[in-house]
Amino acid sequence: MAHPHLLYIGDVPIRPDRSGGSVVLWRHQQLLHSAALTEAPSWLGYRPGLGAWITRSLRRCRLGRLVLILQPWLRRLDGHLPEATRTLLRREAEAILTVGHGLRWVDALIAARSCNLPLITIVHDWYPDASGCPRWGVGLWDRAFRGLVARSDLVLVVSEGMADQLRPHPNLLVLPPMPDPGLQVSPPRKPHPGPWRIYYSGYCGGLYRPLLQALIEAVASDSRFELHVSGSEQQGLTFPEAGGRIRCSGFLEGYEWQQAFDEADALLVLLSFDRRHHRHLATHFPSKLVEYANRGRPIVIWGPPLSSAVKWGQGQPQVLCFSSGTASDLLHTSNRWLAEQPPTKAITTGFQAQQIAEQFNQAVKQLLKPSGSTPA
Repeated sequence: MAHPHLLYIGDVPIRPDRSGGSVVLWRHQQLLHSAALTEAPSWLGYRPGLGAWITRSLRRCRLGRLVLILQPWLRRLDGHLPEATRTLLRREAEAILTVGHGLRWVDALIAARSCNLPLITIVHDWYPDASGCPRWGVGLWDRAFRGLVARSDLVLVVSEGMADQLRPHPNLLVLPPMPDPGLQVSPPRKPHPGPWRIYYSGYCGGLYRPLLQALIEAVASDSRFELHVSGSEQQGLTFPEAGGRIRCSGFLEGYEWQQAFDEADALLVLLSFDRRHHRHLATHFPSKLVEYANRGRPIVIWGPPLSSAVKWGQGQPQVLCFSSGTASDLLHTSNRWLAEQPPTKAITTGFQAQQIAEQFNQAVKQLLKPSGSTPA
């Protein structure tokens, strides 16, 4: 019997060579045994029309900020599925999958409702706060975002903080990002005479960039530390000369990625202290943290106490949570803390790829079984 078919419509591409949500989606696709998951073409469900015309008109009138506020509504105006496409979707797909990021979730919602298919929504972050919408208009984005969740038959959220924001919902599951299924625990750290080796892996832009740049400059002035930075969006960072103690890599995978963990004395998570990012940090859970958690290395989390990452790390002996905004203070505290850390074993967190994949499989299977399927 053929597997049910999930059609993915979303702005986050399913890719193994990207950070964050893209690689998590790709891992779920590889380990999904209760259904087949394919990605829809980018044009499906959208045809520029009245919404695009209004967008151009507002921008000509120098009202671009209003466009940012009205984006979900303008996208909905141009949602379009010809009857032939609807017939094809009803015949070939059992459900629509989307991610609450960008604008293509509007297309996914329209496709699910017009074809009477269940809608599965994955929520990795509180996107209205990252949409570029002015703060005074974000309420309209919030309303659209909550509307997506309310109209979804299954909602998979990344953290308890996100669940608290979106409850009540009759079918909501907290599902952390999936770590690398091929993850290997690094061998015990070996004492060495040189500086402490700190490794940061992941997205280097956006709200992470200011603290990452501050840390780079602090390490350049502190001979007790080396820093290795890998991941995407490094072009906005400045790497000063530091006698070889600071190095940057692009996106790492496979052997090179494993080697970076093996060489490290500690793994770094950093988060913004800016008040405008508080809701994002309280609801988001860094995908890099699930990669770090079972690597057998101490973890340093630099961020505000309200963040889901800091709440996770508090009380764990192999995790240092530091809630000051000063990079030099972070290094001073880390120097003392690392000296007290014995060769580490893997931190037991529950972030196991097979377990997370099975939770996803079971949730999809339950939704799609004939007696439990509910129209979108």
